Amino acid sequence: MNKKIVSINIFLLGMVSFLTDLSSEMIMPIFPMFITALGGTGLGVFHTSTGMAMLPASVIAGLLWQYDPIATFIYEPSSVFIRNALISAH
Repeated sequence: MNKKIVSINIFLLGMVSFLTDLSSEMIMPIFPMFITALGGTGLGVFHTSTGMAMLPASVIAGLLWQYDPIATFIYEPSSVFIRNALISAH
């Protein structure tokens, strides 16, 4: 009996979620200190900037999902890898 345990879409969604959470966990602890060091109020600027960063990602993911669900699974991990590469380049 060749029975699939999990479909490929569910597996890819899990990997995208894992990579997104991993990158968020890496940046979130140091981001408020960075904003405070710039002279702003840490909490207000932090939540404003994270909200502004999430909006385009959500809109792009929604548009890609309407076009082709597989495109969403290609876009999200690639954006996570590019973001992490840019962060680690400094």
